[in-house]
Amino acid sequence: MKKTFFTLSIILIFILSFSITLLSTRGLETKKFNDFISNKVINDSKSTNIHSLEYALKKANNHFQKEPYHLILCGNPSKENYRKFRPIGPKNIFIFGNHANEIYRRIDHQNKYIFENLEEVLCKISEATSKNILFSPGHPSGNDYKNFEERGSFFNKKLKEIFSDDI
Repeated sequence: MKKTFFTLSIILIFILSFSITLLSTRGLETKKFNDFISNKVINDSKSTNIHSLEYALKKANNHFQKEPYHLILCGNPSKENYRKFRPIGPKNIFIFGNHANEIYRRIDHQNKYIFENLEEVLCKISEATSKNILFSPGHPSGNDYKNFEERGSFFNKKLKEIFSDDI
């Protein structure tokens, strides 16, 4: 009887541990690397720091191969401890939002531009020869958006409005 009780106790502990692990990791699947909207657009709105941006750039360089692409940055860099960052890969870097000037000063790239909002950035890209886009903000949302989910949804909405079926 004691042996059965002990065995059942171990099984119950295992089941509870497993359940807690499942509950604590629920939702993390949405934070995996990027959503490929198409072969030309990667929405990595989940990028909330420089390390995730570096990872996204490596993936984008691999995905786009030798084709030029545009990187879109935004968010609040105040929590990030970096003075300069040199993104390797993108042809152009488009920066927008409440902290655009601060991000601009920290980015070391010859083709970086500031825009008032995301819509202006996407309109500029729509005029370009290459329509390849990596939306990987590299910073927490700050005052621009409530969170990365809202940021990603807004990007998708504006992308569809501006590019319709071109992407």
